[in-house]
Amino acid sequence: MKKILMSLLVLGAGSAIYSMDPAEKSYSVKDLMREGNMPKINDAWKELDLQKLGLTSLEGLQEFPQAEQVTALWLDDNPLKEVPAGILDRFVNLEKLSLQHISLDKIDPQALVSLSKLKELYLSDNNLTELPVDLVGSAPCLEVLYLERNALREIPSTLFNINSLLKTVLLKGNQIPELPPEVIERFKKQSTYTDHPSIIQRVKEYSIAQLLEDLRKEGKVPADLVEPSGPNLFVLNLSSLGLTSLEGIEALKGLEVYDIDLSNNYISHIPEGCFSGFRECILWLHLDGNQLRVLPKELVGINVSLFELTIRDNQFTELPDLTPYRKLSDFDATGNKIMQLKPNSFAGNSNLTTIYLQRNKIEAYPPSLLDGLDRLEELDLSHNLLGNKEAYQLPTVGVSVDAQDSEGMRAMKEALASLKGHRGLIFEPQDGVPSLSVLSMRAFLPMLQGMSLEEIIAMIAPLPKKLRDSLIESAPEVLRRILRSANAIIDANRIIATTYDKGILLATIKKLSPQELQLLLKMSSGEVASKVKQLND
Repeated sequence: MKKILMSLLVLGAGSAIYSMDPAEKSYSVKDLMREGNMPKINDAWKELDLQKLGLTSLEGLQEFPQAEQVTALWLDDNPLKEVPAGILDRFVNLEKLSLQHISLDKIDPQALVSLSKLKELYLSDNNLTELPVDLVGSAPCLEVLYLERNALREIPSTLFNINSLLKTVLLKGNQIPELPPEVIERFKKQSTYTDHPSIIQRVKEYSIAQLLEDLRKEGKVPADLVEPSGPNLFVLNLSSLGLTSLEGIEALKGLEVYDIDLSNNYISHIPEGCFSGFRECILWLHLDGNQLRVLPKELVGINVSLFELTIRDNQFTELPDLTPYRKLSDFDATGNKIMQLKPNSFAGNSNLTTIYLQRNKIEAYPPSLLDGLDRLEELDLSHNLLGNKEAYQLPTVGVSVDAQDSEGMRAMKEALASLKGHRGLIFEPQDGVPSLSVLSMRAFLPMLQGMSLEEIIAMIAPLPKKLRDSLIESAPEVLRRILRSANAIIDANRIIATTYDKGILLATIKKLSPQELQLLLKMSSGEVASKVKQLND
């Protein structure tokens, strides 16, 4: 693979050819399978992850041979725009379906009609203006529905009439002034959690002590709140129960759990030391979707062991002190109101591998923020207020030049190191060495504006395909067409260099415009050029 990329990177200066206007290209699941790039099912969780692959069509997904085995399907961050009816019919055991940030403007309920076991449906960050009245009815087992950050103006009063299993409905970031009285009444009756103000303002006090009393009346015991979350792992599931207080949590401390999930409640305060006394080490703590503004100085009892802490979609205006959590690996504070990052925000957390801070109000990036975080793989600052007002450099840990870097990769890293005003970073470890690329690629785009197609190919060829696709989607229309051409040539070069199947070779070449084919022949290795010429002969 490295040899193939090298053949694309040894380029001379070329003349700009922005007049090229190739036809818009689609990229489907069928293309993924034909190229041999189709991701495999995660054996442990039976998940199929198709996120950020640049898919414009799901055509071919209905032919996925292991469809019946999949229990979770992730399609986020692809420019799909639609999910056709029938495409998911063979995914009969699907329990989780995520269609977030795919430019979806309408839902065909027939697309879900075969998903009788579906429990969780994620539709956030799309362009939905209305919902079909039978959306929920087409998934009778649905428990979780995310509709955040769409363009919804109302919720049909009959939408939830059929389903009595819903635990969570998230609506934040829409334009819905009031929920219909029938919906409010049904949510109350079913104890369904929602983040809409018309519900939050009417919430009654409900503590863990009251929850346990309700369980006792139903003939249940505290252990009924414990669920398996993996092989030999158990979660104390307190999510979406309408909790406003942790009073009474001490009655649960005899349970053997590794994970506490308090997400999607109405909790505004966590008492000091309320988690001390649990019998096993707490590795994961989920506090997402509450009304929290601060955390106690120490979450006593889990300081030593805590591996993951998530506080998404709360009311934090500054980062909590993470110093006590020395083993913390994953931290997520997406969707809060954090305005400032301090240089020492993560000073005591050398084990961090992921930091998610999307959708906050952060205006500046301290250059020393990541000092000492040698294990960091991902930092996401997208959808904040970072701009050119503040001069700051990308973290040096992400742009270190490796001895094995190609000339193109060196040039890319040096260019990235000089960028200011970046809007989000992602670290992807390659061969054990962290390399840097831009997640929200807007800061990368101005560098490409004056380049020839050959120079653009040299710059983006070292990027993983997911990031090349992300770059294309972030570009303005004129540059997007040029980037698609560059991407097509890079992909064609790789396919032709690695196969001798005449059918695949012909299909690959037919996808290229005459200008793209000409440039491929000019830039590619002798082996690739020879194969193409043999087909032409």
